[in-house]
Amino acid sequence: MSTLKEARATDLAEHALTGEALLEARFDLPRRYAWFNELTTQERLDFFAGLLATLVNPVLVLPNGKRRTRQAALDEYLRGWTATAEIESGSELLQSIRAGRADLQHGRI
Repeated sequence: MSTLKEARATDLAEHALTGEALLEARFDLPRRYAWFNELTTQERLDFFAGLLATLVNPVLVLPNGKRRTRQAALDEYLRGWTATAEIESGSELLQSIRAGRADLQHGRI
């Protein structure tokens, strides 16, 4: 290999994941993104669909008219998934949320 670019391309080709494997593989991620490994296949599909929608969305204006950067939109999207994974990983917290929602629906609160 004569260039670094060729070396990288070869390395990537040797370690490429198929779409299906990407939805099931465990990755060595930074701690703040480790929650990704806990997502189900369907959740990963939802994650990637939402990520793509976030990245290509031409509207970067909040409902209140404030503009935001693409990075801010991406950060918000990732924070949402992080919070969802935290809630789902703690069965006690999830049970409390469900109980609270049931109480609200039945007028107990």
